[in-house]
Amino acid sequence: MTALQVWIDGVGLLGPGLDSWAGAQAVLRGAATPATLPTVLPIPVRLPAAGAIAEFTERVRPLFALRDQLAEENDALSALRDYLLPRLLAGALMPVPKNGF
Repeated sequence: MTALQVWIDGVGLLGPGLDSWAGAQAVLRGAATPATLPTVLPIPVRLPAAGAIAEFTERVRPLFALRDQLAEENDALSALRDYLLPRLLAGALMPVPKNGF
């Protein structure tokens, strides 16, 4: 059996008329009376099977690697542009014509 890892993102409070944490705090302190409203439950979310998630991850991993590589290349080209363009506009650099033009 493998160990199950769990991450808790937060703790919620659900009850009739408690639509927000601020409203629930006032009711819990006794500063406000709870509204008699029906409790609306969130729609359950279905997750794909672990195998499908693993297969998807393996398929998109190269795309994320390419995205990272292209971002680095874009940063390098931007730095080169920022270095050369002011010198070109100031006349400190002269472009070499290709094919004599």
